[in-house]
Amino acid sequence: MNAKVEVPFYPKSWTLYGSQLSPFCLKVAATLSFAGIPFRWHWQREGFFEFLKYETKVQLIKLGILRVHIPSVSSPLEEFPLVPFLFGEDGTAAYDSSHIASALWTSHNNCLSENKCLSFAVHLIEEFFDDWGLYVVHHKRWTGKGNNTDASKSAGNFVAVKEIGNMSGLPESLLALIGKGFDRRQTLRLGYLFSVAKQGNETKQRDDLPRSPTGNHPTSKLLDQSFELILSAVENVLKQRPFLFGNHPTVADCALFGQLNMNALIDIGTRMEMEENHPELIQWLDRIQTFTESFSRQKRSPRTLTVSRDTTDLASAVYGHTYEFDMDMETLFKPLLPLIRHIFQTYVPLMQQNEQAYIRYSKEGITTFNERAFWSNQAMFTGNLLFQKHKFTTVVKTFQVQTWRNLKYEYSRLTVKEKHDLSNALAVANLSRIMFASANYSSL
Repeated sequence: MNAKVEVPFYPKSWTLYGSQLSPFCLKVAATLSFAGIPFRWHWQREGFFEFLKYETKVQLIKLGILRVHIPSVSSPLEEFPLVPFLFGEDGTAAYDSSHIASALWTSHNNCLSENKCLSFAVHLIEEFFDDWGLYVVHHKRWTGKGNNTDASKSAGNFVAVKEIGNMSGLPESLLALIGKGFDRRQTLRLGYLFSVAKQGNETKQRDDLPRSPTGNHPTSKLLDQSFELILSAVENVLKQRPFLFGNHPTVADCALFGQLNMNALIDIGTRMEMEENHPELIQWLDRIQTFTESFSRQKRSPRTLTVSRDTTDLASAVYGHTYEFDMDMETLFKPLLPLIRHIFQTYVPLMQQNEQAYIRYSKEGITTFNERAFWSNQAMFTGNLLFQKHKFTTVVKTFQVQTWRNLKYEYSRLTVKEKHDLSNALAVANLSRIMFASANYSSL
């Protein structure tokens, strides 16, 4: 059965270009749905020529011919262009999930801008899932024996159609070939995305994992432990409230949904583990997935949203009230403390050391970073995480330098009292010193 729920009216309709299996596309789909902004996936625009139209736009953006409106100004530290892409019916073009979420969510609701402490915490968790969360879920998806993904099927119709577009008419042999290539590409990128297999391999890992140039600092066990800790921490929060920060969603929920739902959609083994050990979380992911699918099937600029009965309460929570986070800070953050503690054990020290390595190499005249540097074994640095006191070696990522600087800038705008209150609420002593600490425990 279906129900009607009132949603905000937006005159624009958007087309989301990207894979249904991309965590960042899933994040944007959730953001648009929660904000009440009508959209369709590019593969829902029927016909090959519709697909070709949007692919052409993407290539024109990459060539610098088509103007990008969101972000209006990009940093040279960012990788350009970043998926997903969002195209408005009025010619507006946008890229990168964080830029899209920031621009469209702010226009939808400005409650976060009125509470700077809450805004900082939301963006900290958002960036944690975008960066560290990606490492964890990519590792989980592509390292398991048999890939946990039923590679033969995902290599066929499922991945090929959803990664490329509406091309279900392709021969099975071609779909299988595309899928195998996709599997190999993602497996090869494990080292770049922080997943380094132990020398001699581990019994639960695939036999064909590539040996990364970072070699002797395996991170597989670390990422496995982090994945379980994240699931348990989020499960505990969702047992107490419908979203991370209470009764209403934020971009942090969208980022969480994007990363974990990628695995829940395709990784059979991981989904079974979630269903058995984290039932609240898997139900939450499924409700939001159904919700975004319902929203993307609506006609242009819907004033009402047709949703299934099991997502009516979710839709009402999103659209039925003015967003108010009226709990005191410590009450609001208390269920989140295990997750926040993990963020300061993993993501924060990694970002500190990544920025320091970038500064060091820049002073030496090095200009090659990110994935290109990784494959030529340049701009590498070794450091330590506070979680399990784990040593790692990885490559400098300039886009992470930018997001970390954005977070530091947002924190710097807090008043002394706000910083004190936030430090107490997050249960993080000396928060200011941590945010602006030199990563002197990094070995460059």
